[in-house]
Amino acid sequence: MKTHPTLTHSLAILVTTTLLAMSAQAQSDRWFRVELLVFSHESGSADSAESWKPIPDLSYPDSVRFLIDETQVKRNIEEFGQDSILNARGVQTIELPQSEAGFDARPGATPNSTDIPRQDPGPVQDASSDSTATATALEDSAPTLPVPFVQRAAAEREFRGKAAYMQRMGNYRTLFHQTWLQPMRDENSALPIVLDRSGDTRQWPRLQGSVKVYLSRYLHIETDLWMNTTGNYLPGQWAMPPAPLGPPSLLLIEPEPSLLAAAASDARTSKPQPAPADSTDQTPPLADSGMSLEPVYPWRHAVRFTEKRRMRSNEVHYLDHPMLGVVVKLTPVAQEELQAIAEADLAALEAAQ
Repeated sequence: MKTHPTLTHSLAILVTTTLLAMSAQAQSDRWFRVELLVFSHESGSADSAESWKPIPDLSYPDSVRFLIDETQVKRNIEEFGQDSILNARGVQTIELPQSEAGFDARPGATPNSTDIPRQDPGPVQDASSDSTATATALEDSAPTLPVPFVQRAAAEREFRGKAAYMQRMGNYRTLFHQTWLQPMRDENSALPIVLDRSGDTRQWPRLQGSVKVYLSRYLHIETDLWMNTTGNYLPGQWAMPPAPLGPPSLLLIEPEPSLLAAAASDARTSKPQPAPADSTDQTPPLADSGMSLEPVYPWRHAVRFTEKRRMRSNEVHYLDHPMLGVVVKLTPVAQEELQAIAEADLAALEAAQ
């Protein structure tokens, strides 16, 4: 395989490194294609006939994983830097390039801030791996399995016609719709999949939470979802405390400051000079103004949807709720099909270089 000079910083290397790190257990696991559609009822009457808990118990599990969004992974590399690694739980870590100012230039970031995940993101690949060795591994290791938990193309979604029809009706709104491949683990080994990226954006989407799919004699799905609402079914102006933001799927690591950055930092922390006598700038420091840099929860309430359902493969299952609906299907994938998918995915990555 011909290797492009920038291949080691592309998604091809990221997902292939993840593939090579997969345990031997994945070779013998039963694989399934999972399609999940989550939608809201927009009829206007679904929220009026229920008495919802004023302050629901909302939280994310301690250990989670994310679906890999190839487009977002590439966008993060282009925006933040080439030193990117992707761990087995779908968490992307990027070491920010050294800047003269010596701090993270992201909106809302503070100088010399350090990103600390609030949930365990799982083991991270070795960032010091030699790029040439990685490229050689990519050439010499023909994958027999596709990379799991990667969001597949929209054309592979079986429910896409149904979702479009529901959206056109006006009574429903699609909140999440993806399909992916995964080895099916038992209840204790399977990790919940976080459906939102609020831990990265620091904003509250309408749908938050996680789902867990596993095999324990039978196939099962567990949902722990909640939908943020405008709370028009609540009396007065009361609003609940903010729902939790999710764990991050993107970790930005600030490098050690250079000598130039250290000098700039010293200059910033040196004793300030007194203002000229004729200065008219009376703006108080932000710390003294009472303003907060924390994001503002734009919703009034959240409605939680938790359910555990036993499932059969190859069947469409519908999980009902007055304000939400979940449609899910688990389709077993044979080893021969997995091999074909892996080869097609690799060929597509090569063609994109």
